[in-house]
Amino acid sequence: MTPTLADTATTIQSILQGWLNSESLAMFLAAVIHVALVAGFFGLPAGIFIWADGRSRAGSRIGSAPLASAASSVGCRPLPTAES
Repeated sequence: MTPTLADTATTIQSILQGWLNSESLAMFLAAVIHVALVAGFFGLPAGIFIWADGRSRAGSRIGSAPLASAASSVGCRPLPTAES
């Protein structure tokens, strides 16, 4: 039998309940652990992609990213600067 999320929650809760001797506190901590796991599973990759996208955009503005050199090689005009 494959364990489901509900089975896992019961297992974590029962382990915590054995340590804490409090069913309500064990249930609360099991819920906090599950929220942290789900947030980490979906939030961490999204955060990494957002961070990497911000770095590539900032790098292309200062000319250090490959995107800046690729844009100039296809005939795009450079952005105007204060000196020009």
